[in-house]
Amino acid sequence: MRVKQIKLREILATNSKRTIEVEIDTGKVKARYGVPMGTSTGKYEVKSFPFEHLTKSFSLIKNNFLTKNFASQEEVDLELKKIDGSNDFRNIGGNLALGISAAFLKAFAAENNMEVFEYLKGRMMPKPLCNLAGGWHNSEIQEFLVYPKKQNSFKEEIFNIANIYLELEKLLEKEDKKFLHGKNLESAWTTSLKTEKILDLIHKHFHGRNINLGVDVAGNYNKRSAKQQYTFMTKLITKYNLKYVEDPFEEDDFELFASLKRSNKDVLICGDDLIATNIYRLDQAIKRDAINAIIVKPNQIGTITDVKKVVEYAKRHNIATVISHRSGETEDPLIAQLGVGLECDMAKIGISGERICKINEFIRIEERL
Repeated sequence: MRVKQIKLREILATNSKRTIEVEIDTGKVKARYGVPMGTSTGKYEVKSFPFEHLTKSFSLIKNNFLTKNFASQEEVDLELKKIDGSNDFRNIGGNLALGISAAFLKAFAAENNMEVFEYLKGRMMPKPLCNLAGGWHNSEIQEFLVYPKKQNSFKEEIFNIANIYLELEKLLEKEDKKFLHGKNLESAWTTSLKTEKILDLIHKHFHGRNINLGVDVAGNYNKRSAKQQYTFMTKLITKYNLKYVEDPFEEDDFELFASLKRSNKDVLICGDDLIATNIYRLDQAIKRDAINAIIVKPNQIGTITDVKKVVEYAKRHNIATVISHRSGETEDPLIAQLGVGLECDMAKIGISGERICKINEFIRIEERL
């Protein structure tokens, strides 16, 4: 595939901050990708830079993608790594790298008259993992999550979770005198209720609705000692029958992750900042038996090929894969296509607001399947 034109533009993310979009034109098809951003980013993620910085990089490298005939996604991503020369895209920027990589993926699929999930040869719908309520400032938990126990239809289960989300709003009206129907960056309800009160509400009112309960702790922001945090997490898992716990400890604490996993064999202990979608970090976690689930965020690693490698490596070692949005998203629904194309186990996609563009893309894909 030969590209006739490649553009870089500045656009807005869903948090109203500026991000980038890359668009390519092959003469036969046009494809573009808007790059998301995280609010809490781990230190092992690839480097991202503002638009002004990236325009300089882009002007220097764009001809590399106009003068060559690329036969595969792997060739494109190898070129990006060769140009940058580092292991974390500190020279051209991981956000620019992902913009180019993902735009090429879409173009390869379109030139073959396929959707991305078809081009990647995936046919499995992931389970939705949805953020109902947000803590962080008012509690020790960043996200209160649910996902289906079993799933025959993605659409059926996402509608079930949407109903639960709306019912939770009514419960918060009664229980939280300060509740103003506010939402966080991922459109989950924000509440002044403490951690255990929120979990009480969800567990008590919805436990019979084919859902498992989970939490994203964002352990890098924990204020407790390691021992206190371990005791706290063990208590929550036992009391509320949690089946999913993401980043319970800070991003270098493989041993505490491993200890929690050993003590809770039927719980998904998921690494986000711990792994940062990095195959070397994943290998460390596997060797230490630290996790049995991994968050997959393309902008943590910079290329589609690296995302694919991480997912495949995780699957080979029986690690559940969770494709995930970022807090600063764009309207681009590519993670839905990747979630099915790479046959991820779950998709962390929110349940409201601008997140519905991903949800509705999954519904359309399921129809095609």
